[in-house]
Amino acid sequence: LLTLAATRVEFLLTNSLDQRMHDRGPTPSLTESALVIYVIGFVWQQMKKLYIWGLRAYLADMWNLVDFLMNALYIATISLRTVAWARIVFYNEPRYINRGQWDSFDPVLVSECLFAAANIVSTLKLVYVFTVSPQLGPLQISLGRMLHDILRFFCVYFLVLVAFAFGFNQLYWFYAKNRARNCKNVHFTLEEGQKDVYDYCITRGTYFTKPIETLNR
Repeated sequence: LLTLAATRVEFLLTNSLDQRMHDRGPTPSLTESALVIYVIGFVWQQMKKLYIWGLRAYLADMWNLVDFLMNALYIATISLRTVAWARIVFYNEPRYINRGQWDSFDPVLVSECLFAAANIVSTLKLVYVFTVSPQLGPLQISLGRMLHDILRFFCVYFLVLVAFAFGFNQLYWFYAKNRARNCKNVHFTLEEGQKDVYDYCITRGTYFTKPIETLNR
């Protein structure tokens, strides 16, 4: 269901993908309706598990937290799609508008982002199946126990990165400020033969100054 809904197979088969792309209040397709039923059933299953296990035992299992996050994302997606449909039906907002002209926080756009995140979490749940595999199960357990060591290593790596960033910033701060001032209001295209300006404002110094400027912000 997730694969069919994510790839929009129904719209591809009916040649209505272009219309669906610019629809600000789309009604759920057959695949999406089946997915809603699946989400409702899964939420009910988690509620029963929470009632039987108790809150403390339920929260002690990490996979239950993953299920909770996945359900929350799916419920938020369904809610936003309902809001988008209600705005078209009850408030008479225009339904078909070029997607490039939509508001950045249009409910359909936000719901698509949440649906993508929910699909990622749902797919990552397949890792749970690895525990029963004689080949992948021990590897998963080993990686899980190595997480603390990996986090310590990244802390040391981050400290080294910050230390070098401070040093490079002390050496190159003038050139970064000078380049930013000279390129502030420069508009150019490569077709106009301004490759030198492009090299100076875009390419030159980018590899060293970008991490430093990011840390300084």
